[in-house]
Amino acid sequence: MVSEVGPMSPEEGAPLLVPDGWGLQERLLDSIAQAVIGTTPEGVIVYWNGAAERLYGWERSEVLGRNVVELTVPEDLTGEAARIMEVLVAGETWSGDFRVRRRDGSSFTARVMDSPMLDEAGQLVGIIGIAFDVTQTRIDEANLQQSMQREREQAAQLAHLALHDPLTGLANRALLNDRLAQALVVRRGHQVSVLLLDLDDFKSVNDVSGHTAGDQLLVEVARQLLRCVRAGDTVCRLGGDEFAIVIEDGDPDELARRLLDELSRPVVVENRFVVPAASIGIASGGGESTPKTLLVEADVAMYAAKAAGKGRAAHFTPSMAEVVRNRADLHNELRQAVVRDEIVVHYQPVMHVRSGSVSRMEALVRWQRAGALMPPSEFLPAAEETGLIIDIGREALRQTCEQMGGWLAEDERRSVAVNVSARQLLEETFVEQVLSSCGVRPSQLVLEVTESLFFAPGGGPCDQLAALRALGVRVSIDDFGTGYSSLGRLQTLPVDSVKIDKSFIELIRTGHEDLPILASMLFMSHSLGLDVTAEGVETHHQAQRLIALGFDFLQGYHFARPQLAQAALTDAANQATATLEAAIRS
Repeated sequence: MVSEVGPMSPEEGAPLLVPDGWGLQERLLDSIAQAVIGTTPEGVIVYWNGAAERLYGWERSEVLGRNVVELTVPEDLTGEAARIMEVLVAGETWSGDFRVRRRDGSSFTARVMDSPMLDEAGQLVGIIGIAFDVTQTRIDEANLQQSMQREREQAAQLAHLALHDPLTGLANRALLNDRLAQALVVRRGHQVSVLLLDLDDFKSVNDVSGHTAGDQLLVEVARQLLRCVRAGDTVCRLGGDEFAIVIEDGDPDELARRLLDELSRPVVVENRFVVPAASIGIASGGGESTPKTLLVEADVAMYAAKAAGKGRAAHFTPSMAEVVRNRADLHNELRQAVVRDEIVVHYQPVMHVRSGSVSRMEALVRWQRAGALMPPSEFLPAAEETGLIIDIGREALRQTCEQMGGWLAEDERRSVAVNVSARQLLEETFVEQVLSSCGVRPSQLVLEVTESLFFAPGGGPCDQLAALRALGVRVSIDDFGTGYSSLGRLQTLPVDSVKIDKSFIELIRTGHEDLPILASMLFMSHSLGLDVTAEGVETHHQAQRLIALGFDFLQGYHFARPQLAQAALTDAANQATATLEAAIRS
């Protein structure tokens, strides 16, 4: 905590370099009853907790940026500063007594324990000092012993904080690497396994219920993991919704089974039942392995488990590395797709039952990659993950309004539907983007969004949609019936129409089935003044039954497949119209 570097006052304007991680623990340190002082290696004060204010009499704003030497009695430091620094640079803790000055000019004897903060290279990047007034304690031996005990407890708290996750109390990445390295050395010739877990669809919990609920879920998951492991196993939270477990000479497959079973049990979060579910990657090795290689291999295996359907475990195999490389290539190529004009839009006719005509076109984005047309299911998840969905969505909207502008201008009752993601709606300029690239009547533009978007915390996406609706743009819930909305909540949502998910349409096989849920959704939507579209219509029987039920719009391969703009407006539209007429007549 001390240095022979000269004083530096805040007025001198030098930047304060606070070591990484201090801000995360500031509230914890401020709650400690003893004075905690953080300095740079040169002695410049960068942290001063409330107990330090009370002990020294100096307000935090008065000492930040000053050198700690200014607060000591000079003769007490003669010959000591260099020795203290030598101890700290060596990574050891220094403890000793000397007199310090209070703001009112008085002095007292302080016992100071200085702990070094070292970076990964072992270089000193900061010093944390804990100070006690031992003027009376030095006289009273009993009080001195108590003070020493407090010192040890505080040191233990700081040491624990440096190696554990503050939210869950589990080991952090630094401790995991240390334990894993030790296991590989001690168990040379024996198997050491790493299981890396990533929660499935954790983002939806944050989006729907907020980050407080997400944190609660992580704490519950930590408890579930601890229930599954042995006493000597190490459970770690790597960050976000990723966890890792190190086991020595155990059966990783058996542990994975226990974990998947435990994580399939619902937990209570914000008064709601949530099933955590996770994908697990397993990597095993012996003395030839390193912590880094095992963690990388477990990570690769975890992504393979997700790709295989989530909620399962997968062992690392060399072939999986190729999958990861392909995924990275996909991300890199996708970044260039918009620049290279590789994003194209196809259109699928949406049939208006009452008029018997094509009154709407749905814009469906495609990627013309390496001469092949890639469907959205193969690249949109990567676009969402990387944030490229914003650029792709903007380009799709531009092309749609440009290519459909003439067809829309012929009849103001026509419209075009464009899918919009939550990431796009979180952009503050989204409304301006839509208006600037639209080029058509706002009432002819339908934005299709998923149900979960309406339950995102903060209300940002809903505010954007409300602003666009006020200008005449229409909003439709896509894939209705598969998300979070209930029929009772439908009346509170700022929408104009709903599109029933195809899973409900697939229930129609002969046309004579009892369809109470489908009929209820249709009736409720109509009673709220919403028009209803059935998507995924693939058979004549489905079309007939949906027409009889009273659906407003029908869409699916039975009428026409998506095509480029010109073909969609001619061949596809004519085919769809003829097919609808046949269904109405029969």
